[in-house]
Amino acid sequence: MAFADDLLQQADHLANLESGEPKQASLRRAVSTAYYALFHLLIDQAVGNWGVERQRGVLARTFDHGKMKGVCEDHLKSFCSSGQPSSDVQLKNVAHAFVQLQEKRHTPGGGQGNGLKNRETARENPLARRAGHW
Repeated sequence: MAFADDLLQQADHLANLESGEPKQASLRRAVSTAYYALFHLLIDQAVGNWGVERQRGVLARTFDHGKMKGVCEDHLKSFCSSGQPSSDVQLKNVAHAFVQLQEKRHTPGGGQGNGLKNRETARENPLARRAGHW
């Protein structure tokens, strides 16, 4: 989890890099880095118990961003439609954070061309932090 922690710390740094009005490049990089922090945390958790330690790196590289997002979206749909027990709330939060961060990473201005604001970016890092229990 050390790499994921480093990424999240870097995302915080990028979001608060400039005083005054922050540069869009810094804010967009902060969102992307927060997403990658959660992405790597999930992969580390998934492969951490793999029995053959030397195979963990190869296994980790098989994870696909799009497929992971699809699984998260499917989980969110089933969670909402089936009224899953409250013990699955944390999994729902992780799935929601993954989808939101990936979408922000791909369309950092929300698709409206008006760019990110510092306060918007500041909300993304806590989203990743809550999902990963940082």
